[in-house]
Amino acid sequence: MMLRLPDAWFFIIIAHTGARIAEIASAPATLKFLGDIPCLDLIDAGSKTQNARRLVPIIPDLRRLGFIEYAEAQAKAGKALMDPPAGPKITADAWSKRLNRYIRDVGFTDDALVAYSFRHAFRQMLRAANLNHEVVNKVFGHESGEVGAGYGRQLSAGEARHVVENVKFPAHLDHLLSAKRR
Repeated sequence: MMLRLPDAWFFIIIAHTGARIAEIASAPATLKFLGDIPCLDLIDAGSKTQNARRLVPIIPDLRRLGFIEYAEAQAKAGKALMDPPAGPKITADAWSKRLNRYIRDVGFTDDALVAYSFRHAFRQMLRAANLNHEVVNKVFGHESGEVGAGYGRQLSAGEARHVVENVKFPAHLDHLLSAKRR
């Protein structure tokens, strides 16, 4: 099977950020910084709820895969984060179908595993990192429902650093970015 780089990056980004498919499909390539921590900008892309409008810290495992360079190249070319290399922009629904096919093509066989599953897996990674529940909700874009939750609603630079220092992705996906695959 030949490399499908846009599909691989979309899959990798979802798995390492927990973002919704529609958020990644409309996210800008330009990263924002909280202090010195690069973050995926879902402020305009995260429109499901007020809390969905957020910055998601780029964890070291995603950086190691070359995500920062990928995003910078997309931005330099004037593209959104997930603009395909040629042709019209792809809708979130089309990306969802495409990613679910890609998941099968790269060897996952469990029919219950779909692109949205990685959102749940990322939430579990945040929990496994022993992050404060409020920080998990800020990164994930969920409301806590607690009194006072509106105070300090946005992730701080210190909280972003804590995420980056503690969240670990449980597998290596380097092979998805290889020039050729078997």
